[in-house]
Amino acid sequence: MKKITLIVLIMVLTYCTEEKNKYEKNNIIYEPKAKLNLVEKLYHHCNDNFFVGKIYDVEVIQNRIYISDATSCQVHVFNDSFEHLYSSAECGRGPDEFDRVPLLTKDKNHLIAYGIGDMRNYYILDDNLKKISSINTPNDYFSEITNPVFFPNKIVISALSDNPLIKNKNKDMTVAVMVKRTSQFIKPFCSLDPIYLSNTTNSYTNTLLTPLLAHGFNNSVVVLQGASTVYNIFNNNGNYVGSYNYKPRFYKIPPHLSTNQVRNFNSKERFENFYSKISAYKKMFFDEKNKLLYICYYNLTEESIRYKTHIGVLSYLIVINSKYRCIYDDKIEGYMTAVENGYIYTVVNEGDTLQLNKYSINIL
Repeated sequence: MKKITLIVLIMVLTYCTEEKNKYEKNNIIYEPKAKLNLVEKLYHHCNDNFFVGKIYDVEVIQNRIYISDATSCQVHVFNDSFEHLYSSAECGRGPDEFDRVPLLTKDKNHLIAYGIGDMRNYYILDDNLKKISSINTPNDYFSEITNPVFFPNKIVISALSDNPLIKNKNKDMTVAVMVKRTSQFIKPFCSLDPIYLSNTTNSYTNTLLTPLLAHGFNNSVVVLQGASTVYNIFNNNGNYVGSYNYKPRFYKIPPHLSTNQVRNFNSKERFENFYSKISAYKKMFFDEKNKLLYICYYNLTEESIRYKTHIGVLSYLIVINSKYRCIYDDKIEGYMTAVENGYIYTVVNEGDTLQLNKYSINIL
């Protein structure tokens, strides 16, 4: 039994080493050849009977807009005219209640809630926001909560694991892990980047170090590690394809910041010296209709740090085409973003008014 364990350990470590050594990064060239067109701007005014607090996540499926509310732990549903239709049950541990604020994603036309319960399950919801089934993931390979990538018989999730098979020099490795929908482990993606490792040594917030996952071109998987600017590409079997480097035009990466320096926000001077130098990725998603990869990132503001809110952050959108050219990298109004049927949606929450922006993209 010991021999078998040793052989498995050697095989996995060898795989990780080989994968890491053969990474060759190609630089993504910035060629501004796209324009965002504001198709529609809609407003919803809340009242005493219905109020949306802090927006936590947004998803769009067909003609429905889903907003996750961090204040009430509910999901609110709107139609394409941005009229409120109904909401999920209030916070609780009942069959159709959420005990934590749910993150939202989709698998085809099904809404999926995750980051709730024991944090390792993905709950498929029906049109009435009731749980109809769940996908469980292995305990040993899951920690960080980010958007998963769904395939017909398997999913790819992020993992910050203590498992010795995917640790490196006694440090946790943030990787992507492929598992079956029946929860069996398939393989890790050993895709750490040296830049990521150097920034992890003096990590400034967990948000910046969380990997983002998305579908990619030719049925691939894209892994973007939060403190890095490198996109690692894998095929749908988890095999490494290539790496591409792109530093966003307005992105700030301060590897000199330590955790203690960032967590102790107590003065305007500290914001100017530290927080004003920080950016973070928020979401990455694939536009199947236009065959484009979108990445959202933002620069923090004094207000957003002090009150732990997205209000006031400066939001940006990156658009990458199938030739791995960045055709758009500029500001976009709205912090939470989703894509559906070739359109980009952002939501802005200002007091008791919600604003929905719908954009199309025009390739010049």
